[in-house]
Amino acid sequence: MKKIIILTIIIISQIIYADQLTFENAVNIALQNNQQIMIAKNSVQIAENNVNPGNAGLLPTLSLTGNSSYTKSELSTGIDSELHLNSAQLRASYTLFNGFGNINRYKQLKTLKTQTELQSRYNIENVIFNVSQSFFTVASTQENYNIMKESLNISRDRLKRIQEKGNYGQARTVEILAAEVDYNRDSINVVLANQNLMESKRNLNSILNREIDTELEVIANIEFHELGNMVQLKSFALANNSNYLASIQGLELAEINYNISKSSYWPSLSLTGSNGFNKNAIDFDPGLSDPDKSWSVGLSMNFNLFNGFRTKINNQNAKIAIQNQKLLLEQSKLELEKTLINAYKSFLNDRKILSMEEDNLLSADTNFERTKELFELGQVTSVQFREAQLNLLRAKTNISSAKYSAKLSEINLFRISGKLLD
Repeated sequence: MKKIIILTIIIISQIIYADQLTFENAVNIALQNNQQIMIAKNSVQIAENNVNPGNAGLLPTLSLTGNSSYTKSELSTGIDSELHLNSAQLRASYTLFNGFGNINRYKQLKTLKTQTELQSRYNIENVIFNVSQSFFTVASTQENYNIMKESLNISRDRLKRIQEKGNYGQARTVEILAAEVDYNRDSINVVLANQNLMESKRNLNSILNREIDTELEVIANIEFHELGNMVQLKSFALANNSNYLASIQGLELAEINYNISKSSYWPSLSLTGSNGFNKNAIDFDPGLSDPDKSWSVGLSMNFNLFNGFRTKINNQNAKIAIQNQKLLLEQSKLELEKTLINAYKSFLNDRKILSMEEDNLLSADTNFERTKELFELGQVTSVQFREAQLNLLRAKTNISSAKYSAKLSEINLFRISGKLLD
C-alpha cells in the first residue's frame, strides 16, 4: 500500500510542461475569446448600426415600381376585347413634420446605443471579475498543492528518522505507527490538493474559452494599489459605475419616449413626388415603347382627431414610466453606495487579516524550526513535532487564502467604483 502511495506521489510530482499565465495575460485572453464578452461587443455593434437618420425617418424614401396587366374579354357582340396596361414609376416621399417624432426617435437610438455600451461594459467587468476569481483560485490551489508537498516531505523525513531510531530500539512501535499514519494522511492531502488544482485549471480554461485540458501554470504577483478614501471612491463610482450610468440613461430614454408619445398630438405633413411612364395597348404588348410620360407632386397632411383615446393612454403611460425610472435611479444609487461601502470595508478587513496572518506565519515558522531542532535532539516528542508541523501548515494555507482574498476584494472594489477597465 505504501509503495502505491509513494508511486502516486512521484507521478503527480513530476514536472509537466505548462503555459505560464500571468493575470494580465488571462484578462487579455478573456477579452479576445470569452463568449459573453464577444456577445457584448456584438450587441454594441448592433446598437451602433441602428443609429442612422434613415432608421429614425429623417431621410426621404425612394422606390421604383412597375406594373403590367393584360385583360381579354368576350363581349356579347361576339367581338373579343384585349387591353394591355404597362407602367413604371419612380416615387419619392419625405416627412416634413410629424410633431418632432422622427427627431426624438433619432435621439432614442443614440441613447439606446449609449445604454447598450454601458450594459456591455458592465458585462465585460463581470466577466473580468469572474476571470480574476478563477485565476486566483488556481493560484491558491497551486500554492496549497506545493505547501502540501512540503508537508509531505517533512512527514517523510520524520518517518525515516523514527524508523531508524526503531532499528536501534530508540523508538516505540506506537511512534512509528503514528508517523506512518501522518505520512499517509499527508500523501492523501497531496492527492486531494492536486485534484483541486486540476479542477480549478479546467474552470479557468473554460472561462478563457480554451481547450479544457490545456496545461497551465499561473504566475500571481500580488501587489495592492492605492484606492483613495471612501469619499473619493464614492464620487468616482457615481461618475463611472456602468450599472448606475445605465440607470441614468434609462431615465433619459423614458423622457424621450414621452416626447415621442406627445408627437401624436401634432399633425404630420409629407411631401411626395413621382415620375413615370404608362402605355395602353389594345393587344398583347409587354414593352414600354412610345409610352405616355407623367409626373406628379403632392403635399399631404394627416391629423388624428380621435383614435379611441390610444394617444392619451400612451402619453399617460409614458409619464408613469418616467416616474418609475426616477425611482429605479434612486434605488440604483442607494444600492451602489451600499455595495461600495461593503466592498471597501471588506477590503480593509481582508488587508488587516492578511497582516495578522503574516505575523502568525512568522511565529509558526520560528516555532517549527525550533521544535524541529529539539526533535532531532530527542528533546520533544513526535506528537509535539507533528503539532508544530500542522500549525505551520495551517499558517501557510491561511496566509495563501488571505492574500488572494484581499486581492479579489481590491478587484471587486475597482469593479464597483468603475476603475476596473482602466
